[in-house]
Amino acid sequence: MDVLARLDRYQRRHRRAGMPLAVVYKFFDSQAVQHALNKLFAVPRHARPDPLRSRLRGLYFLLLLAAGLGVTTALSAAESATGAFGTGPAIGLRVAVSVAGIVVDAALLLLSFRLMTRRRLPLRSLRGPALAAACAWQALQWGGSYYIGHVLRGATATYGMFGIVLGLLAWIYLAAVVYLATAEVIAVRHLRLWPRSLMTPFTDHVHLAAGDLRAYRFYANAESFKGFEKISVRFGEPPPPPMGHKEPL
Repeated sequence: MDVLARLDRYQRRHRRAGMPLAVVYKFFDSQAVQHALNKLFAVPRHARPDPLRSRLRGLYFLLLLAAGLGVTTALSAAESATGAFGTGPAIGLRVAVSVAGIVVDAALLLLSFRLMTRRRLPLRSLRGPALAAACAWQALQWGGSYYIGHVLRGATATYGMFGIVLGLLAWIYLAAVVYLATAEVIAVRHLRLWPRSLMTPFTDHVHLAAGDLRAYRFYANAESFKGFEKISVRFGEPPPPPMGHKEPL
């Protein structure tokens, strides 16, 4: 039996049982997204949503994902139906559907960053990185379609199922990397965390740049648990380099 037909039968058989588990997983996953974004944007702990409001934001995030899934499913169905219009119009329609998919992904990223982050983010800091991440997500979707349609085509049921699971795990990992990398780019732009010294992760024998000073102050203030807790950060002179070692730039 072809592996794709076997996967389709498995999905139809276990869809009702897997849907509640998927909803619960995404609900707790939204909490991790909030924590990661608030950490990246240096939101103090006392300013982050309380446990009830954070879970309410998680529900909004689930609704946003459901709406995005519905739109992207409709776009995929429209792209599959473009072959009925002939070769020439089909190419133009496919390009239009792909552009619409990128726009939808960019809008979802914009809304998710503004919803899941406590810090107020202006649109001018979000537009460019969100559009680039949407293009990367579109490339991942094309890569996933090629992997299923060409690499796994004709595989046996056992190896095909392993290939689908491993490919899906790799796809989810890459999509998460794109999302977090986009958030880091936005945080660096919005908080002005540049220029940075390349040697700060490796040694204390380094002169801190202006971006380093701002970043370390943000790191310290992000750990304040109460609004009336005051944290001040001071920097002394870096220790002298060891004898016989060149001082890093």
